Amino acid sequence: MRFSLFFVSQLLTFGLCSEESKEDINVFGQSQDGIDIDKQKGRFPDTDIDSVNMVRIGDMYYVPILAGTPPQYILTLPDTQIQTTIFADLLCINCYSGIKIWPKFSNYQSSTFKTIQRVFDRNDRYYSEYGYFGYETVSIGSKTLEKAVLDITTNMTDVPKYFYSGTRYLSTEYLIPNPSLHNVYNTGVLGLGYPLENISNDVFFSRNNSILNFLGEKKFVTIDLREDGGKFSLGLKKNTNETIVWTKPDGNAGFGFKLDSYTFANGILPLTDMTAEVNPRYEEIYMDSDIAYKINTYAIKQYPNCTGFNGKHIAAFTSGNYTLKLFPQYFMELEEGVCKSKIIPIDPRFISPKKIIFGQSFLRGNAMVLGYEEPKIGFIEKTFQDIMPAKLI
Repeated sequence: MRFSLFFVSQLLTFGLCSEESKEDINVFGQSQDGIDIDKQKGRFPDTDIDSVNMVRIGDMYYVPILAGTPPQYILTLPDTQIQTTIFADLLCINCYSGIKIWPKFSNYQSSTFKTIQRVFDRNDRYYSEYGYFGYETVSIGSKTLEKAVLDITTNMTDVPKYFYSGTRYLSTEYLIPNPSLHNVYNTGVLGLGYPLENISNDVFFSRNNSILNFLGEKKFVTIDLREDGGKFSLGLKKNTNETIVWTKPDGNAGFGFKLDSYTFANGILPLTDMTAEVNPRYEEIYMDSDIAYKINTYAIKQYPNCTGFNGKHIAAFTSGNYTLKLFPQYFMELEEGVCKSKIIPIDPRFISPKKIIFGQSFLRGNAMVLGYEEPKIGFIEKTFQDIMPAKLI
């Protein structure tokens, strides 16, 4: 059963948790797909790029990171809309029932965690809860440094509803995995958002704790899901025969970009004041209800049983020189014998219909580049000569 989307200003997803038991997946030794996480670290000796193989569970890809001393593996969902990295503490005894996150990290077991302040602190005769904002040793690939994180602990059944991340309120339900998947597993969130500026120091999470600290001179992050095994890279990771096509930025301090038009059923329709973001924190694609209805109706009519995909895209959105194509094999899925779409109408009560969020249902089959020198997002493609058909001689 799909959940209702509750977007406030922070574009957060609410929902129910998968009913899968804790014993069904052991992602800290081997994943469901047999991926040995202890062998995830990799380095490209001829470049300044660090890469880790992303871990696939169900239809979602996670970035494995190490945190603390001794190091503890944490599977994180990359998020392009926040700067904060979030873990749940082992002392958060009701985290699974309350905020549906598997506690793995513990600052009480780590010799490196440095508490700066309590983000929230609530006590009464029945329960207590704490949020710790501090610095922790975090490793991605071969790069290790201190990064500001949020660590949640509680001994209550009712969890805090909101906390700060920069200027935004984030709901603790933001940590809830996507309920539409049977095998979703979440132990943290890796903030990839563009750094906040001009935020006063008395605001929680106002400090610049972004992914920038992990990056070299060329400030890029690459998320490549073109192959079955995704790869997360600190740096620009592309082959020599590939080029980057950048989207048209929307002018705001973030990774949003403008959409010019969309193609559907052999027709091109202009889009006015429409912006988009790509955020692998979500699986679904969120868009205006009218556009979502047209695409979903056509897709289900073409593939009523979620079979027979021919490799062609159903709809496409243009941003500058790049075209974002929607392939049905990535956003359509058979659930209990019914073919359903992962394109979800947004609720105009909470967010403007002039906004589209592309989740992993779009990103699969693509390689995305985030540029931090100035906020921009691009996609890696083969050069024109490589995709031209061979000439007959």
